[in-house]
Amino acid sequence: MHRTVKFKEVLRKRGDKGKYWWELRACDYYDVFNLPKLVVQCVAYHSQFAFEDKEVILNNSAIFIPSDDLFLLAILNSRIVWWIMNATFIHMKDGALCVEAQSLETIPIPEPSIDLKEEIISNCSQIISLRKKDNLDNKSLLLKEEKLDLLIQDAFKITQDERNLLTSSLPPRDPLVILSGVSPEIEAVPIIDTAFPQTEKERVLCTVVLEFIKTSPNRPSVEYLDKLLLATHPDDCRVLIPTSSRRGFDQAVRRLPDEMRLQSGERIGWRRIREYLETARAITITDRSGAQIISPGSQYNHIRATLPTISTNIITFIQEAAQVLEKAQADAQVAAQYGEVVTLFREMADQEMAMTA
Repeated sequence: MHRTVKFKEVLRKRGDKGKYWWELRACDYYDVFNLPKLVVQCVAYHSQFAFEDKEVILNNSAIFIPSDDLFLLAILNSRIVWWIMNATFIHMKDGALCVEAQSLETIPIPEPSIDLKEEIISNCSQIISLRKKDNLDNKSLLLKEEKLDLLIQDAFKITQDERNLLTSSLPPRDPLVILSGVSPEIEAVPIIDTAFPQTEKERVLCTVVLEFIKTSPNRPSVEYLDKLLLATHPDDCRVLIPTSSRRGFDQAVRRLPDEMRLQSGERIGWRRIREYLETARAITITDRSGAQIISPGSQYNHIRATLPTISTNIITFIQEAAQVLEKAQADAQVAAQYGEVVTLFREMADQEMAMTA
């Protein structure tokens, strides 16, 4: 108290005070602190939404949701939501996530059947009870968490392909990986080429590749190369777009950054893009039946968050053009319908592959 006396006159004149000059201003939701709540730190290194049923007041380093809904708690602590948060929330120093109220409002909450919702709540309640024990059994806890994770995947109604994508592109500090004790963080830190990507064009091209891999994972390397060439040469790509789709294609092209347009004869640097993304663990490359298959890596979301954002409207059109290009390269009669464009893209791809070998 004595420390504030010298500021007495200043404090008296302020408008945001309580009944007396030394008191804090009134708060419209003081009574809400007395209710059960779900709490999360504003700077989040881990998936840790906590349930607090005691009357406690929080400072501005945490956000709380006045609720005792264990279904909501289970969803927020799930592997899926941690994946979404890493893909959409602002990234801070050392990989922390910036958790803000407006960001939390964007998290999708599934609406499962009553039976499934009750089962999720029951499993969440059991996990809370397990965590309160002095002699915590991590093995039993992991089994419960894994079961709850599968139930939540069912609640989100994700497909098998989406489940595969989820597990193949886990962000740092995945909750189940941390609990299992086999954390990717104990791996040797990759030595990344810090000189690449350096220009905005290089960064944009890395973004485009990752968007194609996210949309169509587990495809041969040459397919992603073809799509990247199509995306960076929209005028030539337009020839392969069906007439009925060209208006939409033109609109999508106008939204693209200038850095995505390459001049005639300009290389995209496919080898360096692949090497960077693989070293950074944004992608994984495996040999399968003579083809190099590219999939999302464990650091996909982290690396993607460091790269520029582009309009993804073009992706569907490029996928369509890539299918036409593939048919034309396999059938001379189809190729003849599109003139020299098919040959042009084949030559550009061959030149990039020669530099990759």
